[in-house]
Amino acid sequence: MSFNEYRNVGFIGLGVMGLPMAKNLARKLPDGTKVAVYDLSTAAMDELSQEFPNKIVKANNAREVFSHSNLIVTMLPEGKHVSSVYMSSETQLDSVDLKNKILIDSSTIDVETSLAVADHVAKIDSSALFCDAPVSGQAQGAIDGTLAFFLGISESHGKYKVVSDLVRLMGNKDKVLPCGGPSLGLVAKISHNYLAGVMSVATCETMDLGIRAGLDPKMLYRVLCAGAARNPMVEHANPVPGLVPTAASSNGYKPGFRASLMAKDVSLGVQMAQTYKSNIVLGAPTMDVYRRALPKYGGYDFTAIYRLYADDQNGIQ
Repeated sequence: MSFNEYRNVGFIGLGVMGLPMAKNLARKLPDGTKVAVYDLSTAAMDELSQEFPNKIVKANNAREVFSHSNLIVTMLPEGKHVSSVYMSSETQLDSVDLKNKILIDSSTIDVETSLAVADHVAKIDSSALFCDAPVSGQAQGAIDGTLAFFLGISESHGKYKVVSDLVRLMGNKDKVLPCGGPSLGLVAKISHNYLAGVMSVATCETMDLGIRAGLDPKMLYRVLCAGAARNPMVEHANPVPGLVPTAASSNGYKPGFRASLMAKDVSLGVQMAQTYKSNIVLGAPTMDVYRRALPKYGGYDFTAIYRLYADDQNGIQ
């Protein structure tokens, strides 16, 4: 079955990431394609329906989306939400005809829940595919349609082309990466964000260390960008306000990726390390920094953890 034969698409979860992703699908899918959508927020569904009246069909619940679509994307906050949508008695997925359907989950959740859902789907109908496909690129990437997708499927899989063709409508075609079998897309995403979380703490500490010792922040920035310490956290997302005009820190730490979400992802990395017996040592101290930052800065960009190190008499303006 080719991608063009999937004329009934579904999307569940229209939050900060899901809504613009669904908009890109509706905008780019061929004429005649119907996109059934569901979210607890009727306002999000109404917005989509008003913008794409000829393509969007508002569903009353998740079960309707699964019933009327043969290619479904879910984008949900946590593992418990994914488990509820796919495995709850309310959805009753086991009584839905799943023959040859493709279910793509772009949520960033724990590996165990994703594997449990994949097993649940396979037991209902072995011809159906559940594919983890977490994303990277923040809200702006979802709006621009430039997300990276880490797919829990191999390039040799018979349904890979359909999956990759669909997610390319929401992402950067050069950053759609087949990572292997079930859950390996999540393994890739969690590993990626674990490192990003650790790097953010290291960057904050390094900037505070040099500044407190008397080095001008602009010179410290130039030094770090000139040597082996150069990395995107330092160069593009520097936590010190005023060094990088486009960085969140220079714009009141307006979130591109909230500190609360980074804390969740680092926690998933620590959990994955325990499951697979990886002897990580930086996870616990990194989580400690985020835990201390969340009460005040959880809703700000994750680089706002710098305020724990810097003088913070006036807070974030």
